[in-house]
Parts: sequence; C-alpha cells; structure tokens
Amino acid sequence: MAALAKRPTLDFEDALRVILMNSLQEDENTVWQNIVKCESVDGFWKLTEKYYDYLAKEKSLQGLFTLFIINSLCSVLNRTLPPEWQGLVSTKQANCVVFLDHFMHHSVDSKVYDKLTEEIEADLHLGEYLEQWDIQDYEQVDLFQAVDRSIIHKLINSLLIGSEEFTQYREIISLRKTKHYYPEFENYYAALSWAIEMYAFKKKYIAGIPERDALAFFEAYTKEYFIMDQAYSSGRRKILQSSVNDSEVVLLNDLISMTRIELRNTFKGKNVVYIYQNVIDSVGDKGDESKTFQAVEQAFEEIEGAIRNINKNLTEANIYITSDHGFASSMSLIFKD
Repeated sequence: MAALAKRPTLDFEDALRVILMNSLQEDENTVWQNIVKCESVDGFWKLTEKYYDYLAKEKSLQGLFTLFIINSLCSVLNRTLPPEWQGLVSTKQANCVVFLDHFMHHSVDSKVYDKLTEEIEADLHLGEYLEQWDIQDYEQVDLFQAVDRSIIHKLINSLLIGSEEFTQYREIISLRKTKHYYPEFENYYAALSWAIEMYAFKKKYIAGIPERDALAFFEAYTKEYFIMDQAYSSGRRKILQSSVNDSEVVLLNDLISMTRIELRNTFKGKNVVYIYQNVIDSVGDKGDESKTFQAVEQAFEEIEGAIRNINKNLTEANIYITSDHGFASSMSLIFKD
C-alpha cells in the first residue's frame, strides 16, 4: 500500500491518509484506481479490518472515513450516540481515534482533513443533532466546524433571551480555545467573551454604579469598572454605526500615514469619523508602566500632527478631542528629571 500511495515508509496509517486525501469518491481517486489496477482492493480492505475493525458489507472510502469520525465522536461525546451511528462503533476505537487525531493535527494535511469533514457533515445530519443537544453534550468535540458554529449561535441566543449563566459561558469558551477550529472562530469567541463581561457587569450593577467619593470611585474603576471600557472598545465601529449613519472608525496611526487622496476618501460623505489612538493602552498592556508618560507625550504629538493633517487637507471638519479615561500608575514615586 505504501508503494501504491508513493510513500517512503511502510506505514499503513500514512498510506491510508494519502489515499483518503486524494478523494473519498473512488471514481475520482487516482490512488485508489492504482490499487484497483494492481488488484490490491481485497488486501486494502483486509488491512482496514485488521487495524480499524471496518466490517461493513458494502465498503467504501467514505464509509471508512465515517467510521473514523463516529468513533472519535463516541470518545468525546457526553451522551449516547444516535441509533443510526451505533452500528459503526468499532472494537478498535482507540486506533480510529489516533488515526483521525494525527490527520486533524498534521502540519500540512490538516486543511484536507477540514474539507473531508465538510463532505461527511451533511450525511451524518450533524446540524440537526447539534440543534437538539445541549452544549455540554458536545463541548469537547472538535471534529467539525459545525460544532463551533453551533456553540457560538447558542451562546448568543442565551445572552439575548436573558440567560445569566456567565461562569458556565466563560468555561465553555475557555475550553474551545484548545480545540482544532478555534483559530477560525477566535474573533467570534473574543466578541462573545466581551459581551458576557458586559452582561455580567450590567447584572451586578443593575441599579446603577453606586455614588462614592472621587478616590473610592477611582480605586473601584482601576479594579473593576475598567472592564466595561475594554469590552466596548473592541467593537467601536459597530457601536458607532448602529447609532450614527454614514460614520467610520479610524486608528490614528493609519490616519497619519494616509495620503491626501486617501484622507479625503475616508472622510467623504461621513457625518462622524471617530479617530482613536492606542499608544498609551498598548504600553500599559505590555506591563511597561515606566514608559507610560513617554507614551502620553507621543500621543499628544500624534494628535497634534493628525489635526494639522486634517485642517490642511479637509475644508469642512469640526474636530472634538475627548479622553474616555485616564490611567493608574503603580510606581511608588514620580521623580522629576
């Protein structure tokens, strides 16, 4: 099999992966056609029986790949399998799981794995089952993109209907960070995480933030209230455009590097253009507070430069400069140069 699959080593798992990667449809699979020509079909299926207990009466490459999928699902699903899947449970389930895990996490071939699972997904009616099951039933499954789509959809709906299981939602998202498809859905999970923090904050302070003296409020902000600022900042554009028609959000650094034509195109037809800078925040995020004051000076210089650029190239522009919050310094002493 290794020779027919043109593999350098006598490793059936490696050869099998190459065969499946070519196509799950035998009539489109050039490697399979070579196996047929060499009259090695029976030998191939005997090897799949030996290593993976594939005993279907009508054997096919798609059926074999489905066997791997079902047994991998069985190993992580927190519920019983649907009746139509139970006949595919193998006595050599561990081998099936190992094969699919190696395939899924292969540095080169994982993209092909992703495509093959898309072909299998509809045949298994996976979407229908995910809709019926609770997230806890399949939160450990990472075989399909459909799993992440389902989890994200259900978490969004839970927040929208007023469900407040925030700790559980955080745990689910944290768990998904370790899964195969997380990079594909990272932005969605990040947005959900911030939404959860905002809903949790709202629940805690449903009666409003309590009035207190300036120092106490400052301390509360640095310990907790600042979370709300972080939560909305990642969604500036959507927040602005949901309230103001013909609006745009631009990073200050991007504006500074714009040509005159780019600047005019950015502002053309806009009622509001929100320009924000993150020089100070980026320094604070890196934990280098010793450079915070330098960052403030840099921010002032960049803002002044942006104003000059706008006034020079745009004839009609009203500029408002605001500060949404300050920052706290943990240095014990501030020395004067």
